[in-house]
Amino acid sequence: MSKLPPFSDQPEIAPGTVKTLHIAPGDQALSKDQKRFNTLLQQIDAVRKLRADWESVMDSVREIYVHQLAPLQEKIQGMRARVLVLLDEGCENQKLTRTERRKLTQLIIDRCTDLLAHDDTDSTAKRLYNKYTNSDYDEEIEEFEKSLATLIDDLLADPADAAVKDGKFAGSDDFDPFDPANHDENGRIRDGADPVKPRKKTAKQLEREARQEEEREQLGQSLKDIYRKLASSLHPDREPDAAERTRKTALMQQANEAYEQRNLLQLLELQLQVDHIDAAHLASLSEQRLKRYNVLLKEQVQAMNTALDEFVFEFLDSCGMDEVSRKDPQQALRLLRHDLAGARREHADLTHIIATLEHPAGLKSALKYMPARRPDPRF
Repeated sequence: MSKLPPFSDQPEIAPGTVKTLHIAPGDQALSKDQKRFNTLLQQIDAVRKLRADWESVMDSVREIYVHQLAPLQEKIQGMRARVLVLLDEGCENQKLTRTERRKLTQLIIDRCTDLLAHDDTDSTAKRLYNKYTNSDYDEEIEEFEKSLATLIDDLLADPADAAVKDGKFAGSDDFDPFDPANHDENGRIRDGADPVKPRKKTAKQLEREARQEEEREQLGQSLKDIYRKLASSLHPDREPDAAERTRKTALMQQANEAYEQRNLLQLLELQLQVDHIDAAHLASLSEQRLKRYNVLLKEQVQAMNTALDEFVFEFLDSCGMDEVSRKDPQQALRLLRHDLAGARREHADLTHIIATLEHPAGLKSALKYMPARRPDPRF
């Protein structure tokens, strides 16, 4: 069983470590940016704790699913097919009243549908579905998918698409379908609509782009400053002691990876390990530097949440539990145990049904307690 891998942008540090980085209130109350810094660190710690919680249940979940539930579900699928065969044989070979035959027919169709919902390649269910519905299952599915695709296309269709031909808009290559001047009084694209005229960027747009570029450079410089200080202290070639050189080599590798991944938190934690920073140092950071740090930490929170969501979704999907909450690892165990109990009950029921149907007089008895949905008026 593979455990949840490390976040690609995070070191392997136990939950709670980042609390040592928080800014403690001193004589004066914390500023807005200082509070934001602490909040972001708490969010990162919460994601790490959630990852650890998932790791603590994944082995148990996998054990139950792989060695108990999945094999039982596969066995149940075969038993469902066996029930269908016995029902079909009874319908062919036994004398039944019109009411009994109608119920049996609907029962076979229902069970074929349920079986195909779990495995649409089941040949027994498909053959009997075609037999008792006088139709073709594959053709029905194909027609349904075509109708669904058409419906989705209609719902998502852009009215402007009516003016598109051969990949180009009717008026010209530069036609703007959102320009009111290109529509008539009824809202339709008018003939000879004017092309889009390139617009020059306004002074405000240029100023905003320049400011954004400057902010990106400042963020990069903040990371570079921390990295350079770490590199100066951790460079292994400057360390005569072999054991210390090995330790610094490992830390330097982490620093390199953190810098490449714009991982501010790992760089700060490495600084903490080499005694470059402490609570007093963090409290003395300028508001401008804190703002930059907060931008980088927010990016990391988002990246960590995305990484955890993707892995947990993939894991749950592999166990057929896509409805489990990402924030409740224990729910996965509860749901799996619930499903296992349900599968065991169904296995017992199918065992009884098969034993009854295999008895020469069992079909009529089984029809009394085997439920069937309301008959489809087509049959």
